[in-house]
Amino acid sequence: MEFKKIRADILEKNYSEIPFRLSKENLIRAAESFLDLLTLPENKKDSLYSRWDVGDHLSDVGYIKRKSNEGKDDKEFFHFNEVVDVHFKDIFYKDDKKIKIFLHEARTVYHEAKKTLHALLKIFEGEFPGITKMFFDETSIPFLYLRFLKYDSKEKGKFLARAHYDRGSLTFALAESAPGLRIGRDEKTLREVDSKNKTALFMPAIHFHEITEEIFTPAWHDVVQKLEDRVSRETSRWAIVFFADALHMKTPTMEETHTPKTY
Repeated sequence: MEFKKIRADILEKNYSEIPFRLSKENLIRAAESFLDLLTLPENKKDSLYSRWDVGDHLSDVGYIKRKSNEGKDDKEFFHFNEVVDVHFKDIFYKDDKKIKIFLHEARTVYHEAKKTLHALLKIFEGEFPGITKMFFDETSIPFLYLRFLKYDSKEKGKFLARAHYDRGSLTFALAESAPGLRIGRDEKTLREVDSKNKTALFMPAIHFHEITEEIFTPAWHDVVQKLEDRVSRETSRWAIVFFADALHMKTPTMEETHTPKTY
């Protein structure tokens, strides 16, 4: 990775392909363990949920099921990070084989994504001294999230996740079951992208230009997918995404993340 190449990529298309050591096969195996987790009874899945509250930061960890008002991106997902084992250490269901396999796979992907983040920040450190400390503070757990995501199937011809900016500082799109992710600067510049083996797509989120420079505008992105690309009758697609938030940043509103800006 070179800073000049990353900067040029963001200027041209609002994302950059960066090295990621896990193979596509590794990521597919992790995704399949997540889909297997979703076959558990609802009460077991619901028990794997908690809120992570550290004063200036409040977020979901564990399993979440979400229905959209428009019915376009009904989904289930799991947020894995370093507080999961602490929050769920006393839950008997952790003895369930499906949960144990998934947590093992999630830890592997999470820690590799964290190493990739360190490598990326090291490159940015030369241009923006101190940026690593904005994410990693010895006195607190970093605000990092690995999201395993499953979209419900629809009977219509396309599946859609409406366009938005990610709310934190930066995102790594690690894997998806089929093409459909589109990235750009705004609605007019959205272009479909595809993940390559052993790479991650680095996308600036809504705050990244505030801790670097204005050229790192947030990636406006959505998902449009054809019916024939769905995983099964119940699942349109899966995806694995890693989010990193700088410490002590203001959380944007839903309106801010879903309204394209002019840069």
